[in-house]
Amino acid sequence: MRALASATAHLRHASSAHRRGAAHRMRVGSVLVLMAMFIVHSGGAARCNMSCTRRAAIAAIGTVTAVSSNACTAARAPPNTLDPVLDRSGSPVVASAWLEQHADRRPDLVLGYQGEPHFLLQRLVEGSPQLETYALRAECTHLGCLVVDDPQGGFACPCHGSKYSSDGRVLRGPAPRALKLARLETAADGKLRMGEWLEADFRAS
Repeated sequence: MRALASATAHLRHASSAHRRGAAHRMRVGSVLVLMAMFIVHSGGAARCNMSCTRRAAIAAIGTVTAVSSNACTAARAPPNTLDPVLDRSGSPVVASAWLEQHADRRPDLVLGYQGEPHFLLQRLVEGSPQLETYALRAECTHLGCLVVDDPQGGFACPCHGSKYSSDGRVLRGPAPRALKLARLETAADGKLRMGEWLEADFRAS
């Protein structure tokens, strides 16, 4: 908890250095690693603070990646904006390398649209694994906790017990809505980009 609080304070202090190449990627990557480590290694009563911890970390990430030069006013990106997808080390994610590194086809966290943590998903196309054309925002729709990959399938909120299917539909409350979708695209150089989901929610049918 102290390490995460320290990282959050550091990122807020560094808000004036947003969008500075490798330094920026290392900062957001370090926060993502800390968040993931906290979820994997924490247990018992520590989970009670999960939602607050997530909100603090996301607020810090948002400060560093803000488009506006005014620290108090961040301009909303247009709907067609695509953000780079970064892995836990803060490096851009290349589609082919990601598939090789995730041969088990388990969902895994990245930083994507609007600097938020998302899960990348896979599907089989004629027997070959391919990335889905959408990602799932890893934020529980109940109170904003960071959801985790459930070994039994789908996703779960470790704080309040909500359960989601592999495509983000609600299977068990108290979550009121499905996990948010984001569109995933592969650029000409093979790097992934992520943006707002502009189509109808296919899960609503």
